[in-house]
Amino acid sequence: MSDGAGLPTPCVLLFQNDPEETKIIKAALTRSGFDVAGPFGSVTPVHEYMKGDQPDLAILDTASADGAAFHVARELQERGIPFVFYAHWDDLDGVPPEFRDSAFLEKPVSLTMLTQVVGRIIERRAAVLRARSGRG
Repeated sequence: MSDGAGLPTPCVLLFQNDPEETKIIKAALTRSGFDVAGPFGSVTPVHEYMKGDQPDLAILDTASADGAAFHVARELQERGIPFVFYAHWDDLDGVPPEFRDSAFLEKPVSLTMLTQVVGRIIERRAAVLRARSGRG
């Protein structure tokens, strides 16, 4: 998909297993001009999606019972794709040490804040990619 200027619409991978929260977040991202991949609630569909597509950013809910968000985070990290953890502060005890300095948004977060953070991270990543390719 592309925006009005012919540029690709940024895509956000949503890893979230709460159906009600998912609908709200997905609607906010869509209204803000992002494509949304997912929502995904387990690792296997994310792997399948990433065989053919690549998001610009991922929002990962840490509340999955099996720690699946951290498996997804590792794959994203290997591919150089930024991500934001979405968590209650009491969920942070289970965060692996390698992710303790990652970006976190505390539940509940305002949808405005969520979409602004997503937009800023995607803009920053696009600038870095342009600079690396010599076009920025």
